[in-house]
Amino acid sequence: MEDLERIIGATIQEVTGCERESKCVTFLTDRGTLRLLHSQRCCERVYLEDANGDISDLIGGVVSVAEERSNQEGERGEYRTKYTFYTIRTTKGDLDLRWIGKDNGYYSVSVDAEWEETVSEDTDPEEEHWKDLIRRAREAVPN
Repeated sequence: MEDLERIIGATIQEVTGCERESKCVTFLTDRGTLRLLHSQRCCERVYLEDANGDISDLIGGVVSVAEERSNQEGERGEYRTKYTFYTIRTTKGDLDLRWIGKDNGYYSVSVDAEWEETVSEDTDPEEEHWKDLIRRAREAVPN
């Protein structure tokens, strides 16, 4: 979940992949790119089942909340279904994503959050280091 939380404080520039049965939802921001996806292994099926919210409302908004919740029906060794929910809240709008994963009980049906930092030629590495330390310190302080 750590990669998911890195989008907090970023300004959303573009969102793609929110159509039904998508395998990857991408949030392009001023700080980097967040991808929600599942890497297929064998006998599982994981995809975006539903997106609730107007994607255009997110553009230009600063992310204030990025949450993941999930529940699973079935035990290891039997057919099971797992729902994973993502909520992205910005200063301009919200988006709720519902992923579904089905398998025979032996494969992961988790959705992965992958963050890729934007590196600019104008970026001062030392300044970015201090900004990252400040962001982490703020996250460590209970609300």
